[in-house]
Amino acid sequence: MRDAQLRLLPASQPLVERLGAAWFRALPTGPGVYRMHDAEGRLVYVGKAANLRQRLSSYRRTHGHPPRIVRLIHSADRIDWEPCASESDALRREAELIRTLLPRFNRAGKWTPAPLHVGLEWNGGSVRIPCAEAASEGAYGPFRAEVRRAVASLVRLLWLASHPDAAVTELPHALGSGPVGESVVVLPPGTGWRGWLSGYFGNGELEAAWELAERLEGRGGAFMQRFVRAEWETVSAFARRHPARRTPAG
Repeated sequence: MRDAQLRLLPASQPLVERLGAAWFRALPTGPGVYRMHDAEGRLVYVGKAANLRQRLSSYRRTHGHPPRIVRLIHSADRIDWEPCASESDALRREAELIRTLLPRFNRAGKWTPAPLHVGLEWNGGSVRIPCAEAASEGAYGPFRAEVRRAVASLVRLLWLASHPDAAVTELPHALGSGPVGESVVVLPPGTGWRGWLSGYFGNGELEAAWELAERLEGRGGAFMQRFVRAEWETVSAFARRHPARRTPAG
């Protein structure tokens, strides 16, 4: 009964009480970074947004946030922001501020990996997919460091699809569990891979993932299917977190 009664109460809005509803309505709708400060003026959090108004408005209420963010909302007394030309610029600026200012509420506040760019280097029926901080011509990004895991899973699925009789245990050592290096992988048969992979990194499209799922469906025993499913989930989850907004960096 007590829980039901609590749900009828309005959610706490400490930031609205401090900053005012008009402050949130006046925020710009473009990309940028924002900094939260406590009552003593200390920086406690740095974030980035594709839409500053939408992102900062998500902090208006404490309901639905994990405990860490609820504590952040109660700690924040002042928020300032700066616009950026693009979300890519905002990501770079966010990483720079976190590395130099070390806000205590940022999970990776002690050290934030630099954003990465992904290349697609074609050579006939094979492709090399390097990840690097520097943006080479035609590279995609910037992405957070998690892109390494997505590339690793994608490369392993491509290898398995290119070797229809191979088992998971036959994966080359360089493609084993965890992030991979800059291995060259032979593409499965078909003419669509250039467009599918470009669409994956460029626009968050899942054609490559679905094509791999179809080619690997039902292959091997239960162990292989669990392996394929886990790798596919990593590939598709990355695309969902990075929807259609990426363009070649060079």
